[in-house]
Amino acid sequence: MLIQLRDATLADLALLRYWDTQPHVIESDPNDDWQWETELPRELTWRQQLIAEFNRKAIGFMQIMDPEFDDEQYWGPVGSGYRAIDIWIGEHGVMVGSTWPSANV
Repeated sequence: MLIQLRDATLADLALLRYWDTQPHVIESDPNDDWQWETELPRELTWRQQLIAEFNRKAIGFMQIMDPEFDDEQYWGPVGSGYRAIDIWIGEHGVMVGSTWPSANV
């Protein structure tokens, strides 16, 4: 049982859209629009968008970024040398109320 991270790509678009429709994801931020079609192909030196896989099955999405360069400045003014990590979208059984990791994933 090994978790691996790989780059998220446009090939993940349908999966990310599906996850966006799930109640636990909507509940976390009902007005969120990641604009996957625009953001996935953008290659930025200060950001990584990753798919987490468990036993080769996609279970979640995460983003690691330097908030100093964030387009939206979500965190406000931030100096250099910091990282922000978002882990908030994925399969319900893995993300919410599960015994994790589970062989049933």
